[in-house]
Amino acid sequence: MRHGYLQFNAHSRARKLARGAAKRVRASDIVLGMMLATLVVWLIAYAFIHMVTPV
Repeated sequence: MRHGYLQFNAHSRARKLARGAAKRVRASDIVLGMMLATLVVWLIAYAFIHMVTPV
């Protein structure tokens, strides 16, 4: 009986860890997306400035 309880406990703990990992992946995806969006905006602004101002 005790062994079954420990197995169940480990299973639920693994599920919680997996859920936390999924949330962390989602958060890192959001951060990566924001970084890429910032980079694209910066490149567009850089290109626009260099097209407008004669160098």
